[in-house]
This record gives sequence, C-alpha cells and structure tokens, in this order.
Amino acid sequence: MKNSGPLISPAAKDRVESLIQSCADQGGKISLDGRGVKVDGYPKGNFVGPTILEATTEMDCYQSVSLSSSLCSFLSQGFEREN
Repeated sequence: MKNSGPLISPAAKDRVESLIQSCADQGGKISLDGRGVKVDGYPKGNFVGPTILEATTEMDCYQSVSLSSSLCSFLSQGFEREN
C-alpha cells in the first residue's frame, strides 16, 4: 500500500471500518474492501486500504465524511439534467 498513510487513531480506523460495513448492512455492495490491511513494519498501524462502495445517497457511508481512501459509486437511471 504505497502513498497512503494511516488514519489518526484506532478510533478513526474503527469508524471508517464501521462505515464500510454499514454499506453492506444497508443493502449496498463492497466492491473493493480495504479493511484488514496489514502494512509491513507497522503491526499496530491504523491503516484502511482503498475501498470502493456501491451505495445510495441515503446510506450512512455516503452521508458521513470518512477521511480515508474510499469511494462511493452510485447507479443512475440516466444523465438527464434537471432545470
């Protein structure tokens, strides 16, 4: 996991991992799961790897700021512009 630093504390890591889990619990899909990442030389590091979530705007993972390397993607019915 190059060029990605740890989260600031174990509590921050737990919060991000909880938001990742909430996606699945609320009916979303975890396409790339960064939980459980181990970084050589940092056995107690607060690392969460890159994560891709398929979610809706109603889900906790969308409505909360995680400050980690995660991405929420959304399915759309089209690209019509509202005026």
